[in-house]
Amino acid sequence: MKKGQITIFVVIGFVLLIIVGILILINKVSKEVPPPGEEIEYTFEESKVKQHIEFCLASIAEEGLRKLGDSGGYIHPERYGFVAIGDMPTSSSAVAFSPESDYVIPYWYYMKSSNKCLDCYFSSGQPPIEKTGGTRSVEYQLADYINNNLDKCVDFSQFKEFEVKEDDDSEVNSEVVVGESRVVVSAEYPLKIIGESNSVQRISDFETSLDLNLKKFFDIADEVMSIVKRQGFFEQVTTELITINSFSDGGKPSIPPISGDSSIDFKVPHMWTIQEVKEKLKIILADNIPNIQIAGSRDSFIFTSDNPYFQSFYMNLVIGVDYSPEVLEDIEINFLYMPWWDPYLRVTPGKGALIMESPDSIRLGFIDIMLLKNQFSYDVSYPVVVALSDTESFNGEGYSLKFAIEVNVRANSYYEFRKEEDEELEGIEFLRPSLFSDPAHWNSGEVTINTVNLHDNSSIEDVSLTFTCGNEEIFLGNSLKDNLGVANIKTKLPVCLGGLISGFRHNYFVTSQGVDTLLDVDQVVNLHVEPKKTLNVLFKEKIVGKEIEGSNLVWKFRSSSERDVGFDERVVAIFTRVAQPGEDEFISQVTFLGNQTEDPQIELVTGSYTVEAFLFKSGVVIPEEELCVDDECYTIPEMNFNESFYAGGLQLDNETIGYFNVTFDDLQNDNIKVQLLAFEASDFTSSTDLEQLDEINNYIINNENYFWPQFE
Repeated sequence: MKKGQITIFVVIGFVLLIIVGILILINKVSKEVPPPGEEIEYTFEESKVKQHIEFCLASIAEEGLRKLGDSGGYIHPERYGFVAIGDMPTSSSAVAFSPESDYVIPYWYYMKSSNKCLDCYFSSGQPPIEKTGGTRSVEYQLADYINNNLDKCVDFSQFKEFEVKEDDDSEVNSEVVVGESRVVVSAEYPLKIIGESNSVQRISDFETSLDLNLKKFFDIADEVMSIVKRQGFFEQVTTELITINSFSDGGKPSIPPISGDSSIDFKVPHMWTIQEVKEKLKIILADNIPNIQIAGSRDSFIFTSDNPYFQSFYMNLVIGVDYSPEVLEDIEINFLYMPWWDPYLRVTPGKGALIMESPDSIRLGFIDIMLLKNQFSYDVSYPVVVALSDTESFNGEGYSLKFAIEVNVRANSYYEFRKEEDEELEGIEFLRPSLFSDPAHWNSGEVTINTVNLHDNSSIEDVSLTFTCGNEEIFLGNSLKDNLGVANIKTKLPVCLGGLISGFRHNYFVTSQGVDTLLDVDQVVNLHVEPKKTLNVLFKEKIVGKEIEGSNLVWKFRSSSERDVGFDERVVAIFTRVAQPGEDEFISQVTFLGNQTEDPQIELVTGSYTVEAFLFKSGVVIPEEELCVDDECYTIPEMNFNESFYAGGLQLDNETIGYFNVTFDDLQNDNIKVQLLAFEASDFTSSTDLEQLDEINNYIINNENYFWPQFE
């Protein structure tokens, strides 16, 4: 027989051997695995163990799903970079649900750029459901949570008739599938059951399903997101609320109106402080945002009002979604704004922290008549939490999904988002993480950021730190004390020329620090942190009034006179720190009513300030008078300043006598005395006397020694 023929027989024999082996394996498997529809039979011991493990699977999975629902689809939001800066909810990627709380709700849509951006980017934190979406997906997070927490539920000591042990090196390996109507959890967990006669049984596969249609929750949330973003729904509601609440029947509006007619008036312009408007806006939002509803949802209802304008407004609070009533009828959808969430607010025209009507004048004979332009432009940003819930899930126990969105009004309009080139548009915008925010691409040297007290260089921890380069901003975390007691963060950063490190801590002022981060170059940055000092404010008045000079009455500054603020007077004072390049604004405001029994207080830090103070007096009346020019006479009607007469004030800046400087030694005192220029209101007997109001700064400049605030 030839060599080639032998080789052929060997190959044929080898193939036959493989075929026989496969047939044997198939026969064995067919005996061990029942055909579809046939139940697996378990021994008594296996059934007991299986029942216990699957109970724990369901329990831990439900626990994870509830955590996930409460936190915008994330069991551990902090692991994915979601951080809430308590006092600045529109400067972070999540919202702290309550003050000083660790419970945060990520934004599913928000302005990623700073509130003052001109070329702004928006982003989304909405997680994908399927594990193909990566580690942020719901399925991946829940499986990971089960793997790491199942042992908290499992208790093998309850089995007295037999012993249960984990197989060597066994780990829980779970899989989660979010189905159309249920969440299915399966786990591979190799266990061995040792009986009385040392017989060993092995079991490793477990499965359970949970009564939760999570996909339905996410689909409805996605539809709501798409509609409110596309329509600018919340932005329209915000401008409507401002318009309604700024309506005034002749008096001062509660808040500055968005639109209004210019009017001829003998009064000084209406004024508001930014903090006053912000506090009122918070109340307006907290009262009205919960009235927004989804048509057809379980809690929807029809608003009715006898006022057709309000009826129209209420109807505009209803959002229509593309779902049948059967889908929505068991889902309750609520919208929440909490009054402790501080909105970003900028209103123009104004000056510093003061908002005022834009004044102009027309000439009537030889008298200037004030023309007031009663129109204001609002920039507003604030969070809204959307909460979807039912009472049927988990066998009647119910379930809820909460997420946050950020409302952004700019110049009274909806700010259109700008998307990046690789952005996917499917209902909402989801921006992929940029290279800038991906720590894997931070290739500078190690940057040590120390947070130190400006005055004594002691360490101050728990300062929230951010790094900004151009339009990009990343949150770095909070500074913590190391083994040497030094509060810092050590991290690499993106390479950047002209970067900025900033910080925030409640009741402190943090000075920003410019930094160039270079490839593989280590450096140390000291960020100065200064505690705010609370001071009592003592207001006094220096008088300007009419005095007889020859045969005339003339207005004069009475240098020797000083008096307290009158019972019918009100003072608003604003201290604005002059910010250095890259620094945040620091504005401190105080309001004092003359009938108060306690001194008002103000917070200050070291630095140079502009100081603006306004003194108002009630009940001033200038009687009707007739004024003649050549042969033509005019009747000037009575001017009644029942609301508030601008009776004086103070302005310290480079237009008057200079900035007011505050030093560390100054802040060792407890009080600050502020002297205001005050006109004798009873001396305003003619409309021509109103011209004195334009001379306030001249009086201050000519008598500057009397008007520098003094620490005591």
